[in-house]
Formats: sequence, structure tokens, C-alpha cells
Amino acid sequence: MCPGVRTKRFRDLLDADGILVGLWACDLENLADGPEHVTTVATLNIPLHGAFLRRGSGGQELVDPLTCSFSNVGDTWRSRHPARCRDTGIYVTFAPGRLTEPFENSFRRLSPARWLDWRVHAETLRALPQAAAVDATLLLVERELATEATPPCIELARDARARLGRRDARDVTTVAAELGVSPFVLCRSFRRATGTTAHAWLDRMRAIRAADAILAGATDLALLAVEVGFAHHSHLTARLRRVFGYTPTQLRARVARTDLARM
Repeated sequence: MCPGVRTKRFRDLLDADGILVGLWACDLENLADGPEHVTTVATLNIPLHGAFLRRGSGGQELVDPLTCSFSNVGDTWRSRHPARCRDTGIYVTFAPGRLTEPFENSFRRLSPARWLDWRVHAETLRALPQAAAVDATLLLVERELATEATPPCIELARDARARLGRRDARDVTTVAAELGVSPFVLCRSFRRATGTTAHAWLDRMRAIRAADAILAGATDLALLAVEVGFAHHSHLTARLRRVFGYTPTQLRARVARTDLARM
């Protein structure tokens, strides 16, 4: 459980040409649906840490670092936080008329490589000239819009994703036991709902947590490997190279600690 006062905070990074980009951080941990919200500007959200369940006119989905969500003007939605952990992410909003057409779907899959691009974008955006920052943002947005839409997930797979995304998640068998099903049933339902295996999902989430820590300044890779659930330093390095195409040293070279570290 997160200590201290529960808040939602926002930090704008770019406001130009009808596009607003910023960072959000949420310490709320409501386990039941929160109040209903009405979207006033078209919005894209890309989670960087944590997870929340969003329920709206486009269905319901667990939004985590491997999923992004879209909201059109007038959409209503509620959220809750089944993982009870601090959520942070990037928001992109569009002024009226800036989008030629509304978003077609509420949720889309986000690959680890695209998560990394957004994570780096959050760190480097303010260092870019304004026009270049707008172009870089639009390029990332257009890529998400071209991605296959997320099908509705069955409840078992959604609950499994919430648990696999926790920092203390260690293996699929334990998650299956927590949910009261066999590993076979969980893995079968998970693949049908997400198109990938529960083991691969856990592996990607571990890689995301490791990459995020390295980008934030972590240097003790042996300790980090243990903290995120890899067997050892070499195992962590191999997974990062396989998932992102970068070694820890190459990841560090991509950014310097800036706005995200202060959220």
C-alpha cells in the first residue's frame, strides 16, 4: 500500500500547435469504481508504471505499461486500482479540430519497444525545439493509431495481468494459485485474451521495470536483477537486449534524468 496522501498530479511538458503533452502521477488506490468522468478533449494515455482498470463506453480494460487508452470528447469513464500501486504515465491531448477523426477504439496493445520510445520521449521532449517536439509526438501517436485494436479481455486474464504487473510478481504458477485456477487454465485464457503467453507477459513487465530503473539512474545491475525477478546480472542484460535491442549501457546513453524523475 502506498503511504502518504493520495493525490493525482500533472506536469505539462509541451503545449504547442493544438497538442498538450505531459506527465501524470496517481497515488489513488480505490478498489471500487471511482466517480464518473466526462472527457472534454481527445486524450491518449500511455502508462509508464502501475496499472488501473478503466471502464467506459468502449468496454473495460486493465491499462498497464503494455496497453494504451484513448478517449474522445464526450466519452464517460470510471477507474479503479486493483493493484494498489502508484501509477504514472504520459498524456497527450488534442485541441478541438486538431484530430481529423475521432479515435476508433478505446484500448490498444503497446509493445515493450514502443513503451521504451514513449519513456525516452518523456525524458527528452523538453530539450527539443518546439516544432521538432510536436513532430516527434505526432509520429508516436500515429504509430499507436495504426496498431491493431485491443480485443475485450476476459476477467481471468485481466486479473492475471494486474498481478503479473506487480513488482513482487515472481511466477505464473503463483498468480494462478492466487486466482484459484490451475496454471493450464490461466495460460489458456491469457493467450486467448491477449494473443501472447502469461510467461511472456511477465518477462516483458520485468524488462520494463528494469529498463525504467536504469533510465532513472540505477547502476547496481546485480541487485536490480534480483529486485525485478531475473536470475542474475547476465540474465537481465540478455532480456533487455532481446526485448528492447539495447544493453543497460546503451539504455543509459539514451537519456538523462529530467522531468520524469521529479514526478
